[in-house]
Formats: sequence, C-alpha cells, structure tokens
Amino acid sequence: MAAALLAAIPSLAFAQSFQFQQLDSYYSGTYPYYTADVTKHALLSRPGLSFKDDRFDVTYGKSESVTTCEAGSCHSGSTSGFIQLSKPLSGGAASTTVVDALGSAPLTAFTDAGFRNVFHVRYASPVLGFPKINQLWQAWQAPNSSTWNHLLVDGTTGGGASIFGSTAAMQAVRYGGTNHVFYIEAGLLRLRHVWRDPNTSTWLYEVLDGDGGPNGRLDVNLSGAAQALSVLVDGNQLHVFYVDETNGDVRRAFYDGSNWSFHFHSGILRRLGAPISAVMFQGTPHVFYRDLDSLDLLYNSVSGPEQFLDGVGGSVASRALSAIAFDGKMHVFYDDANGRYLRHAEVLYFNHTFSTLSDFSASATLAGIDTGIDYQGHLNLVYTVNSMDTYSSNYFTRLIHGRRCHSGVPCPF
Repeated sequence: MAAALLAAIPSLAFAQSFQFQQLDSYYSGTYPYYTADVTKHALLSRPGLSFKDDRFDVTYGKSESVTTCEAGSCHSGSTSGFIQLSKPLSGGAASTTVVDALGSAPLTAFTDAGFRNVFHVRYASPVLGFPKINQLWQAWQAPNSSTWNHLLVDGTTGGGASIFGSTAAMQAVRYGGTNHVFYIEAGLLRLRHVWRDPNTSTWLYEVLDGDGGPNGRLDVNLSGAAQALSVLVDGNQLHVFYVDETNGDVRRAFYDGSNWSFHFHSGILRRLGAPISAVMFQGTPHVFYRDLDSLDLLYNSVSGPEQFLDGVGGSVASRALSAIAFDGKMHVFYDDANGRYLRHAEVLYFNHTFSTLSDFSASATLAGIDTGIDYQGHLNLVYTVNSMDTYSSNYFTRLIHGRRCHSGVPCPF
C-alpha cells in the first residue's frame, strides 16, 4: 500500500528557474480509529491566486465525503466550500480561513484597495419545479478585518437577474471603480454581464451576446465549460473572450469605454473550445485556445494571424491553461498528455521555447492552474494535482505554489 501511494504522488522534478513548495494536501482513504473506521474522499478544485500587501492568497475549494462505520453501522456525510490560504511572500507560516462553507467552483479571486474579493457559485435547491440553480455570489473581506461577508449577485428574480445563474464559465474583474462579472448563463447559454452600481450599491444586469441584437451580436449557444471565458481590462477598455459553440469559434466582446461591439476572433470557423486564456502583451490582447479536433494549442492577437503553439504528437491544454506577461514575454502554462504533464511555453512573436515543469505519475492529472505577478514583480503560479492510488482507488490531492524571480532578482520562499 505504501509503495502504491508513493507512486501516486506527483514528482517535484521541476526546472531550475522555478522554485516550488507544497501548500496543502488531502488524502482519500480509510483511517482506523479506536471506536470507528472513517473513510474520506477529498478533492481540491482549481485555485484562484491573488495578492494583498506582502502576502499571496490562494483560494480553493475542498469537496469531501466522509463515511463513519462503527459496530456494523455506517453513517455518511459530505462537506464542501472554499478556504483561503495566505502566506508572506518572503516566507513564514501560512494561515487559512473559511471563505464560504457553501461555495463551489468556479471562482475568481482578486484584491482591490485592500478588499479581498472572491466571486463563486453556490448550488441552490429547486424552486417551483425549476432545475437546480447555480447562484452567483460574492464573498468579500474588508481591510484589517478577518470576517468574510457574502452577497447574492445572480441566480434570483427581479431587476434583470437570471433565475438560472452561472455556468462554470465565469470571471470577475475590477473596472471603473466597481466590480464586474461576466459569465455564461446556465440553461440559455448566453453571455451575461453584472456590475455593482457604486452610487446605489445595487447590482445591474444585461445580456451581452448569444441572444441576437445589434453591433455584431449573434443568436447562438455559447460554451459554459470551465475556463471557456477570459476577460482583460485595458485602461477604459474591456475585452471579453468566450467560445461560440454553434459556429465553433472564439468570440470577442469589446467595450471602448462607451459602447459594446462583437466579433469573431479567429475568423476560422471550426471546433475551437475551452480552456481559453487571454493576456495583454505590448498593448495588444492575445488569446490562447484549443482546437477540439486536432487537440492543438493555438493563439493569435486581435490584429495578427493565428499561430500554432503546441500539440504535435499528443493532446494539450485539455484541463488547464493560464497565460501571463512577464519579463518581456508571454508565458503559457498548460497540461499535456491528458493532464499528466505541466508544460511551460515562453512566447515572443514567432519565437517559442518550451519546458516541462513536472512529469506526474500515470494516474495523476493537473486539475487547475492560476498565475499572477506579485508586488515585488515576481511570477507566481498555483495549481492542483489529483492522483489516484490504482490499488485502493483513493485520491491524493496536492496544492502547489511556484515562483520565478523577476530578472534574476532573488525571491526565496
């Protein structure tokens, strides 16, 4: 059993330019106690990375089911929710808090003006014959406070809200002094936009695309898959990238500070899909996405031709993808060979360099990844890996943090 468990733990044989540390782990198995046996099945979700002052915060979900057996009688229960782990950038002990005991994926985490924000989904019970509702919620924490507050954003009635709530395609950003959330509506599969009116402290709603209308809007089905939507803020402009399942393309909603317009991004209609990740590089939006037929990873800018990045000889970016600008290049992190490898590509115009940061065991998969630049200018990534013990079918899940120093400046954990 011990040998099988060790085989299921992903390797930490990383490239030398990155430093890595394990932040958290969960093991699913049967634990003998004095009075009962407890069987636990736990998994971690895709993490969200954010920064506050001299600390980095990682928000992630834990789904756990527990069965307790005593004297031939067994009882089952389950827990889920989001926790946030916070740790000093310069090293030191980590602290954890419960963000929302009812929270579920997907999530977006960011800090603005000292306020920690986490936007996520809660699953609400059916009402009057409606299906289960994926309510959209905000958890926020004020500066110098340890209390998490909770606001219902969507998944209710009245004022233009959606009774169906959000799919797994969702991202929140800070723009124009207030919070904005973009998401694909469950059931109707259209792009919705909700923002907080800073004057009245109420949520405002609109349908942006998928329901037809002017300025390039289409009546189509949009993808609600995880990571099927990515948002960029560029001064007073907004770029929202998302997947058009009807036409098999990536679309872009563009806000110029006054009006919205809508465009096919790649312009080559085929089966493009999630995950997608957008990054602002040298003043131009770029988006990375997956061809669902060739299983290749592709990208282009809003003004340039489509380019091939990776995929020869195997599937890429099937579960996780995150792109970020750092030290004069675009850096792209993604899974390879059905989630077994963590890949890193450095992109500068037509020049691409590649490395494999980790080779997990055959029974392991990369579950999710997020990236960010801390206040010291260093590149950070966090990701979760789920490994299965082939003998017991139990899971071992790990949360990993990696860092690459800015321009060779030392940045020890």
